[in-house]
Amino acid sequence: MSNSSNPSIVICTAPIADEIEQYAANELRTYLLKLYGIHARIGKPSGEDVAFLLGGSNVNPCVARMADDQPVPSVSNQGFVLRSFDTRGKRGMIIAGGSPAATMWGVYEFVERLGVVYTLHGDMICEHDGPFELPILDEVVEPALRVRAFRQWNEHGASPESFGLEEQCRFLDQLAK
Repeated sequence: MSNSSNPSIVICTAPIADEIEQYAANELRTYLLKLYGIHARIGKPSGEDVAFLLGGSNVNPCVARMADDQPVPSVSNQGFVLRSFDTRGKRGMIIAGGSPAATMWGVYEFVERLGVVYTLHGDMICEHDGPFELPILDEVVEPALRVRAFRQWNEHGASPESFGLEEQCRFLDQLAK
C-alpha cells in the first residue's frame, strides 16, 4: 500500500548502535513499509517530516537534543518510554529503553499500536486507508513481572522441541514481540 501523502521518515539510532537496536530500527522500517508503504531511512535526521529516535539519551545524542526541555525518564533494563515530540519545528517519536532489548520491545509496542497483531505463528497486518499519522504518546512502560519466560522444551512430540532450526528462529522472533 502506498500513499503519496505519507510523510518522509528517518529512524535515528545511536552513532554506534547495539546490534539489537539496529535490529529494532530495521523492524520499525519494515513495519512502516508493510503498513503504509513508507520507505523510511535509517540514519541521522536531515530534513525529514518525522523522526523516530531509538535508544536512551545516554546512548543517542538525538534523543538528548529533542528531549532537552523534558528529560526522558529513567527506566529499568526491562522498561521503555514512548514519547512523541514537536520541538524546534521537528516532530517524531522517542522510543527509549533501559537496555537495547527494552528499546526493541518499545518498537514492537509502538508497532502494535499502529495495528499489528502478533501471534506465535506470525503477524496480522491491518489495512490502512489513509496516510500515516504520528500518535501522540507520553508513556513509561515497566513490566509487571521482571522475568519474561516461555517453556519451550517439554515431552510432547508436537511441541517446539520437534521444530527445525528455521522454525525455532521464527518462533523465537515472534516470542520477542
